[in-house]
Amino acid sequence: MSPLFATQFTAVGVAVLALFAIVTAVFAFLASRKQSTEVREQAQMLRVQSERFEVYRAQVDHQRTVSDEQMRVLGL
Repeated sequence: MSPLFATQFTAVGVAVLALFAIVTAVFAFLASRKQSTEVREQAQMLRVQSERFEVYRAQVDHQRTVSDEQMRVLGL
């Protein structure tokens, strides 16, 4: 094998590896963007669930107050 052929063969191999590295970087970037979007959506869903929980908690507190008043009126 001549030194020129070996050098060219190595250069082609390095170019192919560089191309695969670029493709991998693009896929990693796209996956990162998708994951970021999903995390934002999950955070929004958690905020909505938290707000619902606060509403339910307020309803239970109100019901407890009403029940206490009913028990007082009925003399229980």
